Amino acid sequence: MILAETQKYSKSTDVLLLLEAQYAVLNKLIAGLQHQKTDTLMKRTHFCDFISILKAHSAAKAHTLYDILKDIDDAKVITYDVIEEQAAANILIEQLEELDYKNQWSPKIEAKAMILTEIVRQLLEAEQGDFFSQAKTLLCQEERCIIGDQFAEEFEQA
Repeated sequence: MILAETQKYSKSTDVLLLLEAQYAVLNKLIAGLQHQKTDTLMKRTHFCDFISILKAHSAAKAHTLYDILKDIDDAKVITYDVIEEQAAANILIEQLEELDYKNQWSPKIEAKAMILTEIVRQLLEAEQGDFFSQAKTLLCQEERCIIGDQFAEEFEQA
């Protein structure tokens, strides 16, 4: 159900609107994971969905919006900042995969999962602020729609 929410894209949609839609889904999953009364099986299920969406989302964003903005002088610093934050999240994802989070749930996995969700929550907030503002200033609507089409295609292939 939650995975289906990330795949409702039409052609020529502004990449920033696509990202905002995915941020809403990721934030919903984060809330479920951080809720104290969520049972272990549900946390693991939410986390598997979260990782699946996050990996596809991050890869698509890296190959589209990040690649374009990092080459524009006025956006380099903020773009490399979010790229570095995403790299920190990717390291935690690799560690969690080594711990086999899909098949087991332990206090160590849960602790790493909570750290990851907090890093991602902060990254999403940062991107929706200054990063989106820079993208809106530096890219026209048509460019953002072209990038949106590329993003949607990359996301669906991931």
